[in-house]
Amino acid sequence: MSQKNLFFEGSAHVPLLIMPPQGRNLPHNYSEEALTDLADIYPTILAMAGVKSPIQGSGCNLLEPVPKNRLFFGNSLNKNFCVMKDKMKLVYSAVGDHKLLFDLNKDPMEQHDLSKDPAYQDIFRELWNMLLEHTRNHTPKALDENGSFITYDAPKFPGDMPGRWFGFHYHDYSVDTFH
Repeated sequence: MSQKNLFFEGSAHVPLLIMPPQGRNLPHNYSEEALTDLADIYPTILAMAGVKSPIQGSGCNLLEPVPKNRLFFGNSLNKNFCVMKDKMKLVYSAVGDHKLLFDLNKDPMEQHDLSKDPAYQDIFRELWNMLLEHTRNHTPKALDENGSFITYDAPKFPGDMPGRWFGFHYHDYSVDTFH
């Protein structure tokens, strides 16, 4: 889905597979259901090599139990964002200014947006504020001078975007394909 630039389950929820070297007494056929992140690969590989990480980063050593309530933040191109806590996921797109909230426990296929449901307003506000705070701390250039996300109009056609729009390869619309 859109070259993995979106944080929907069909695009972002992919298994992480690590094949450890044989003969080192490392766990094999181990499965973990917790969220993982690319930042987890560095401390995990170092742990497999028997080396302690020289820096404190955000990644976890996946050879140790991963907290089930781990927070996840995502930012793709400063236009698509995500925060997930306890299987509640807020997806935000600055292109068109869209906010979506999903309860992955009840709706793993993300078919029911709860962002406007009165029963979910507390968790929506909590996740929204967490996303803004995280963005302020890590990628402030995605925010305007008032601390709000910089938004972009959604293109109606590939040619409406200056330069290239992700997913489109040519400006010859007779052969252009969106994938």
